Amino acid sequence: MKIGCVIYAVGDVYEWISECAVKSFKKYHPDIKVHHITNENFNTFKVAKGFETKFNGRHEIYRWAVALEIWKEKQYDKVIMLGADTITCARLTEFTDNNECDVVLTLDDPYQISIDAVPRDTKTGEFITSMPIREIYTPLVLVDGERTHIIPGGQTGDYVIQAEAENSNAELEYTHCNSDVVCFNNVNCLKYLIEYYFRYMKDYKFMAERIKTIRESPPANLPAGSTWEAEGKACYGEQGVLNLLVALSLCEGLLEYSQNAEIYGYKNLLNYNVKIADEIACQSDGGVIYNTRSYRSKKWADQWNKTFMEEGISLKIDHSLSLRELKVKNKKLYTADGHQIKVWHYGHGILSEADPRKHVAKFMSKNFNNQTVAFFQRECDNREFFQDLMTISMNKE
Repeated sequence: MKIGCVIYAVGDVYEWISECAVKSFKKYHPDIKVHHITNENFNTFKVAKGFETKFNGRHEIYRWAVALEIWKEKQYDKVIMLGADTITCARLTEFTDNNECDVVLTLDDPYQISIDAVPRDTKTGEFITSMPIREIYTPLVLVDGERTHIIPGGQTGDYVIQAEAENSNAELEYTHCNSDVVCFNNVNCLKYLIEYYFRYMKDYKFMAERIKTIRESPPANLPAGSTWEAEGKACYGEQGVLNLLVALSLCEGLLEYSQNAEIYGYKNLLNYNVKIADEIACQSDGGVIYNTRSYRSKKWADQWNKTFMEEGISLKIDHSLSLRELKVKNKKLYTADGHQIKVWHYGHGILSEADPRKHVAKFMSKNFNNQTVAFFQRECDNREFFQDLMTISMNKE
């Protein structure tokens, strides 16, 4: 099995923090070639000639194109992709040992996102007014003992209330996935995801203009007593495309998604076998966690559920509730409720701060206990990086 790993870190801050990503992955995977993409080699790929034109200078989709080029050139059997702000904490066996699925994904924060698919004439690309715009949500998974049920649609709150009323032991899992920790086993899957990205961005801009127009001229003759409001929607870029794949895979039996797929632009994203690496369903010990779910603990989950139901995802969660309780056992990193962390991902826009280095240093000194910092230093081969962070955090300037 020939495996490659791509860590994309273009930009001074990303290159700085990617030292952790590269060293820690190599520590646990000495047998896998790491392709570290930085300012130095960013323009050496064939796809670079289209960075400003085809890819509109957007790194999120360009990194996928770079990974695809590397994959084909090196003739890999699979490619692992990691964000610059990740730390590998164990061997990623959910990636390396899974050769059956087309793609293995990891979970983002527990909330739904939706993707608008606009029906278009396959020859002209014009909007087909006689067909509905599809709003495709990342599905929920209801776990009830050993049984699991896939729940499509966007009525999250209703399902939470219903599940709690019927069985206090049942738990909902959100399948919203993050694009910074992923393993592709099927080169065509990555190829068609890249192709659909451009359709997704076109449809997003179409919907933004449509909402703007409706806001300026609300529908007339609304029924008595009704209210109406057009709301904007976040652009999830390549992550939106990846989550469309999740929805199409998990909700494969839904006829509405398979009908007219060519007109909605995602025909080539059907019939893929998608697996989620995280094993955290329910609150029992023994599962593994990747990505931003490494912030998880019982306190964290309870606060998420409460604030999501009351105020949505805009309220910031106090991550110190769980991070101070991380623990190390037998040279492995665990959450407070016993789930092994395999990839730590800072995430949450931490590198978009005005002074990312100071912010990361402050974040580390405020949230991580000494045991966790020692684990990152010793077991993830990042002693110097965390020592430098400690120096930054102690700087009074």
